This record gives sequence, C-alpha cells and structure tokens, in this order.
Amino acid sequence: MEPSTLFHLHPAVAIEDFEPGSLALNVETLQMVELNPTAREITRYLEQGQSLGEIAAAMAKDYAQPVDTVLADVTEVIEQLLALEIIQPGAVSEAEDQGK
Repeated sequence: MEPSTLFHLHPAVAIEDFEPGSLALNVETLQMVELNPTAREITRYLEQGQSLGEIAAAMAKDYAQPVDTVLADVTEVIEQLLALEIIQPGAVSEAEDQGK
C-alpha cells in the first residue's frame, strides 16, 4: 500500500463509541466488530479524509514513535478493516458524502 492511499468507511457501516472501545456494524451483512481504541482512532482519521501516510505521521507524532514503524502498524490495521468490510479503498464520493 502506498502512503498516499485513501480509504473511507463502508457506506453500510455504522460505528458506535463506548468506553474503552467501539462497535462497528455493517447493516447489510449484520456483522458486528469490536474496534479497539487504535482501530477507532484510525477510522476517525479516515473520516477526515486523511491518507495512510498522513495517519501514520500524525500517530507517530502523538506517540513519539518512528513514522516507518507506525506506518507498518497502521497498514496492518487497515488491511484488517478492509478484510472485515469496515472500510473501502478510495476517497468518499460526493454522492456518498451528501447522503450522510
């Protein structure tokens, strides 16, 4: 995955925050997934339209860790979220954005 790659929440996914984690529900498949705080933080960055590299840079700064290390970790979480159909590749289209 390239650092410039963008992702967005799957349009059928709703996330509800609870302490200390969050639940993501795909209303099409009825699959529910518990998100740990790190995965939820990443989905928040995605909701802001940030790329994989931008997320890694922000988190590396927040946690005082090397960007390359954080990029590998963020990539791993992104791959898991993709496999679970919580997120999709690409930017949010205007039509999807207007529907929210």
